[in-house]
Amino acid sequence: MGAEMRIAYRSPETASAYLAESLRLTTELNEPGLLPSILIELGNARAQQGDLDGAVASFRELVVRAEQTGNDFNQALGYNNLAYHVLLQGDHVAARTAVEAGIALATERDLPLARTWLYSTSGEIALAEQHWDAATAALQQAVAEAERFGNTEHIIGCRVNLALAEYGRGNRTAARQMLVDVEHDASSVPEAYLHFQIAYWLGVLLPEHEATETPADVLRRAAQELRAGEFIRMQRWLTCLQGLAVLPHSAMPPAKPHA
Repeated sequence: MGAEMRIAYRSPETASAYLAESLRLTTELNEPGLLPSILIELGNARAQQGDLDGAVASFRELVVRAEQTGNDFNQALGYNNLAYHVLLQGDHVAARTAVEAGIALATERDLPLARTWLYSTSGEIALAEQHWDAATAALQQAVAEAERFGNTEHIIGCRVNLALAEYGRGNRTAARQMLVDVEHDASSVPEAYLHFQIAYWLGVLLPEHEATETPADVLRRAAQELRAGEFIRMQRWLTCLQGLAVLPHSAMPPAKPHA
């Protein structure tokens, strides 16, 4: 999962413009200590626009700049976000290399908050690789770390992915119950992307007469309601999980731009 600092702008496009200018000025004024914070936000803003190439470039630079300035936390987050976004591009090898470097750094420097994100990303990479036991182990570590910080939203996301690991093992009934439970617990979580993920997989796993929406219905609604970058993220993630998802990427509706 990509870690975000959640600075508020009217739109990802506005954020990208401001942050690119901030990056230019910071470089011009030779203030290297400010670069990691700007780069992580710029990468996130580009990802929210659906510009995965731009996001990956920002996170690669973030890793380098953070290491140069001794900013261990942002370097670890840079590895995490780089791993997550190259995973969405389909490069499992680069994703695994980045996340393992991040986990090693976060362990050496004792950065438990960074480990929360890195373990969950490691679990997602394992899901994409169909390594169900490795996915479960990493995601359980992520939940344990997230519980220390009371990060409910992150825990919910990990629990969705734990259900997918169970589904991957062939335990459809257990996976379905895990998703029903997480849907109930997610009622107070505002993150729309998570709710669409839960709805999609319930559509896959619930018997037809019990499901309120089919997976195709969820995707059509997500295309209308999510920001373009968020929907592209959902499309790419389902493509990563093509062994579990019921619709091929080509059958998904196009993203609708949002201001």
